[in-house]
Amino acid sequence: HLDLVSACEPLSVSWSSPYYRLAARETDVPTADAGDEAARLHACELFQGISVEIIRNCALAQKSQLRFTEQDMPVCFSLRLAGSGSICLHERTQVLLQTPRQLIVGYFPGCKGTVIFQPDINTLVNVMVRRSVIRKCMPKYASSIYKFLNIDEQEGYVLRSITASTGLMVAANQRLSPSASPSTQPLFLSGVALEFLALAIDSLYKYLEHGHLIRLEKRDISVLEKVKKYIENSIANPPPIEELCKKFYINSFKLKKGFKQIYGMTISGYIQYYRLYYAYNC
Repeated sequence: HLDLVSACEPLSVSWSSPYYRLAARETDVPTADAGDEAARLHACELFQGISVEIIRNCALAQKSQLRFTEQDMPVCFSLRLAGSGSICLHERTQVLLQTPRQLIVGYFPGCKGTVIFQPDINTLVNVMVRRSVIRKCMPKYASSIYKFLNIDEQEGYVLRSITASTGLMVAANQRLSPSASPSTQPLFLSGVALEFLALAIDSLYKYLEHGHLIRLEKRDISVLEKVKKYIENSIANPPPIEELCKKFYINSFKLKKGFKQIYGMTISGYIQYYRLYYAYNC
């Protein structure tokens, strides 16, 4: 039973994710009114503590970025369906790339960072949920979500990425397709958004069940950040896994699993991505 109305305080009316703010700044299409579900940019609060954002076919001719400072951000489930981009948290110098079919889960209520969209047609679906809603309405999943996010109350911000399930992709695409009947549109879209949220949480739950996460100490994260920087500086002649292991004193299992866990893609995938990024920007 989900007592959504009394679960928690509502999201701030003025709050929006960095992804949405960047798209709103770069697109020449005005932000949607409350009833305009088919607009290129749309944001609304479905229930107290749960809101949704749509960035639909936002065409960018050049790389765009937006610096942000967050003070009151809920847990954000962001699924990209088209285009590519990244988000960087300045305090951790952690860069998380986002390509189509990647679900990024973010919680950073007090930090600074930068969100970037590459030149392309960008489409994203974002669902934001207060932590109190997760605790009160989804107690079965709350501990799994917190374990996945590894929320540190002292540091207070984190990003994680996984590959979206087929069901989640279908729900996201349905969210982009307004109901044929205007009279039932709000009910249809609210239902699809809740289905999206349920499938996103279920994806995290299954991800944890199969033991995809490994424990990373602060030293491990620091080493993996140095590995990434070394790869970027050697992009013309990328080092093999064996060389990286020897140079940074890390075993191949932790290197490969940890790199994907932090940056959302394999080392070879990151090399391919950064080659394209370097060729375009340098």
